Amino acid sequence: MKTRDFLFLTCVAVACNTPVPADDPTSGSSGTTAIDQQWDRIAGLGGHWVNELDTGSTRTYEEWTIRDSAYWSGWGYVLAGADTVSIEELRIVRKGDEIAYGAKLSTQNGGEWVDFTLERTGPDTLLFTNMAHDFPQRIEYVKQGNAWHATVSNTTEGFELHFVPRVDPLNTSR
Repeated sequence: MKTRDFLFLTCVAVACNTPVPADDPTSGSSGTTAIDQQWDRIAGLGGHWVNELDTGSTRTYEEWTIRDSAYWSGWGYVLAGADTVSIEELRIVRKGDEIAYGAKLSTQNGGEWVDFTLERTGPDTLLFTNMAHDFPQRIEYVKQGNAWHATVSNTTEGFELHFVPRVDPLNTSR
């Protein structure tokens, strides 16, 4: 075997055995990018949720359904007994290298969608921001076991919710 061939085969062997960190979003070995990983985390929101921090006569709910490979639809609502007190339409949309969370309430912002951009965070956090909006400016979901702890805030005020899986969905066809 010639020295040149030996060196070539040695380089190939070394290159093939060079480990690539599993969490490197640019590795290409698994075909996933950082935006793919963030999009995959959103799947954890799928389903029916109830806020276990509610006290008194109202209950807050959130539901998420995947519509296609780039769109989740949802809705949040508050019930006081059997009466609906508040409803907001929700969506999460993937457009290229960006993911946006949208909320629409008929009584706010002229009934128009308000979008929040997904920020790059750790593996258990979904943080959506829109610093140009008055309230909220941040919507953050943190995965805690089988639940999601949500914080809705701006720079001076906010509130928290702790969504656990709902076992008695009112309407599972949505």
